[in-house]
Amino acid sequence: VNTQVIVEIPTGFVSDMYANAFVGFGAASYTWTFTTINKNDQTITFGPIEEKNYGDAPFTLGNAETDQGLTVTYIAEDPSVVSITGNQATILKVGLTKITATQDGDDLNFAAQAVEQTLTVGKKELTITVDTNQSKVYGSTDPTLTYLVAGYENGYD
Repeated sequence: VNTQVIVEIPTGFVSDMYANAFVGFGAASYTWTFTTINKNDQTITFGPIEEKNYGDAPFTLGNAETDQGLTVTYIAEDPSVVSITGNQATILKVGLTKITATQDGDDLNFAAQAVEQTLTVGKKELTITVDTNQSKVYGSTDPTLTYLVAGYENGYD
């Protein structure tokens, strides 16, 4: 790609259907010179991912396109940890997974070098608030102790 190629062609090697010498080859040098198609390199921008916790909001992985404007594909090694749509990630559970960003290229651009990052999803912190407005008179039955737990996600309890 993007290289000049010179092919030496002996006299009479190429002719049309009427046995005429092929136009375009130099009779003096018997060479044919051309340059292959020029393609562009492209780069994916996908930096390290900060550690996340279960229940965190969806987040952006990296750029949606390469520096040449082609769409980047993001794939999780373990899709049960994170769901990916475009370049947006939604945490599904606690765990660890590698995420790979790729772009295959096209007629004008080489495939981009794949970029791999690791996503670590930690546990969600729960807050327990104890009802402190409780009292007991000596000798009476113990009151029912109550509390409130906050921080559950996705219907878990």
